[in-house]
Amino acid sequence: MSPPSLRIHVITEEDPFYLPVFFREFFALLPRDHFTVTGVDITPPLNQKSRRGLARKLYRFYGAVDFLRLGVRFTARKLLDLILPSGWWRGGTIRRIALAQGVPCRTVSDVNAPEYLER
Repeated sequence: MSPPSLRIHVITEEDPFYLPVFFREFFALLPRDHFTVTGVDITPPLNQKSRRGLARKLYRFYGAVDFLRLGVRFTARKLLDLILPSGWWRGGTIRRIALAQGVPCRTVSDVNAPEYLER
């Protein structure tokens, strides 16, 4: 009789550049007979509640030129994710990757909120 599988619940933030690469590899290499992913909770990027707040933070960090480059890359990735089937596009969102693996995924605004901790 084999031991029960270890249950994993992932808490991450939305990132269109680096995290999808990680999660694609994570799910591809995860030994399903030893581990069960119970879900993926996605928090706002850089803990910013709004896109405007995120844009301000990134602009201050990168400056005008690199902020513009980042914006172009972000927009291109989002468009590719919307128009191409997942088999053709190796990028994608964390949500798309998790759901393709049959893992429930939800957006969480605050992992420190009492309601979230209760659950």
